[in-house]
Amino acid sequence: MHSKTSEKIAKQLLQQYNSLLVTKPIVAFELGIEECTVNTYMGKGIGIFPYVKMGQEKGSKVLFNIHDLAYFLATDTSGNLTLEVREKYIYDFLFTKYSRRIIGKKEFASFLDVSTNTIGEYMKNNIIPFTKHGKSRNARVTFSIMDIAKNLSNVIETM
Repeated sequence: MHSKTSEKIAKQLLQQYNSLLVTKPIVAFELGIEECTVNTYMGKGIGIFPYVKMGQEKGSKVLFNIHDLAYFLATDTSGNLTLEVREKYIYDFLFTKYSRRIIGKKEFASFLDVSTNTIGEYMKNNIIPFTKHGKSRNARVTFSIMDIAKNLSNVIETM
């Protein structure tokens, strides 16, 4: 039961690793945890998806199916997109659209399809972090697309 999201992730992972099977260090990296944590999960038999151990002796190579990894990355225990995956997709979308990690007030307003005055209200209410370049009233304001992705992911989470 793989979703479209997990299939997209699988495609990206296949392009990145060029293999249907990945090793423990890759799984640890993609999950954002240490390899010893993967070992702990495997030992307890919880919090990890299916794997194959190549041999019986200690230290034998362990392989994971890339589609299982993609599905695990794309879902939480309820089968919903995880906050981190939503954040990554929003970030990737913004970075692809603007080709940089920082965008201006007008670009942010355009992305959200709101006025720059609405963005000004967000700034006044500290809804999203921003950087003001200068002290004048009309100083340039920029937003990190990472901050935008985090904040939008959190908004989606509460919906």
